[in-house]
Amino acid sequence: MGSHHPIARIALYICVFLFVFTEVLFSPFYPQFFQKVFGVSDLQFTGNYLFLCRLSVVAASPVWGWLSKKVDRKRLLLIGQAGTGLSCGMMASAATETQFVVWSLILLLFKSSYLLLYPLLLESAMDQKRVTANYHALAQCAAAGAALASSWLIQLKDPLSVFWWIGGLDLLQALICMAVLSKTKTESRIHKTPIPASASAARKSRDLYFLMKLGITVFTLHFAVTLIRPLFTVYTEVEYGSSYVESSFLFLLPSFMTLAALPVMKKLKSENLRNVYMISGAMVLISILLQGGSSSFVLFTAGRCLFGFFLAICLASLDMSLFQKGKEAGHQYGWMCSFQNLGLLLAPVSVPAFTENGASSVPFWAAGVVLAVHLPAAFVALRRNSSLTKAKAA
Repeated sequence: MGSHHPIARIALYICVFLFVFTEVLFSPFYPQFFQKVFGVSDLQFTGNYLFLCRLSVVAASPVWGWLSKKVDRKRLLLIGQAGTGLSCGMMASAATETQFVVWSLILLLFKSSYLLLYPLLLESAMDQKRVTANYHALAQCAAAGAALASSWLIQLKDPLSVFWWIGGLDLLQALICMAVLSKTKTESRIHKTPIPASASAARKSRDLYFLMKLGITVFTLHFAVTLIRPLFTVYTEVEYGSSYVESSFLFLLPSFMTLAALPVMKKLKSENLRNVYMISGAMVLISILLQGGSSSFVLFTAGRCLFGFFLAICLASLDMSLFQKGKEAGHQYGWMCSFQNLGLLLAPVSVPAFTENGASSVPFWAAGVVLAVHLPAAFVALRRNSSLTKAKAA
């Protein structure tokens, strides 16, 4: 079975969907989960739990990326999937909230290996633009589906038992990958021409500089867009009198708009990445300001649609910028995930500094300021890829 076989790609897509679905399951309802299962009503406990979880991902992601330089990615992925499945079983058996937290952190150390899915997907396809677009669309659909499922699962008599099913799905993924990916080729087995030490050192220096620029771009983008999430449903309920269902719909609307952006994402070209990103990033900024400054429910909804549509294009453009670097991008993707998770980690902690209640639109304005700083950083970060592409064309 060749490296471009569609069965391998389908198997990886299934794993991507299940990975995102199980990762965000219960996330909108963790306060209710801890109250119902362990009798913990302190909201600070939930905040600390989410902080530690995100911190463990920040620490583990580059480690898996580094290991991928030494060990076959497929083997690492199988180890991560098996460890995740077993850790889920221990979470389901937890008798106290402390045990649950400890096993959650161990699970995330293993589950961070799932970042290897993306590079494997790109290696399995001839058309990387299509894979990038499909990956983001699938991930957003999985996240939306998980959020909807959570509202039902939290009402179960024993929500903790759900982790038995989650662990089973992780083990199922391991079996699927073991059956399919073992028959595919990997680029790591291809003979590489030795590179002179001086050229290698110069390349490593350029790669590190590029990585830091792109990392700052990734961090500021995710930090900005995450600022508006923690109190979003509270804001819409107070500002527009929206019901729980309406607030949930508005929260998930950007995820669904990823599907509308899919045709554009599939047509992205390497030589136009920076221009496309700058235009899309400016529209994300405008859409956030529209949400924060609008007094009309219709305009606010329009802002959410624009936000989701152009954010999807931004994320796809960033991924393409990294993976233009070919094989080297695989382990560097782990660092990008760390920058991303660092933004996701710090944004919720920063929200109380901007507002004392959910009715304030200040988080939207704060996100707009961060994006105004982000756009020049993105312009500089993506310049290197544009010049490389032109040089190759010449």
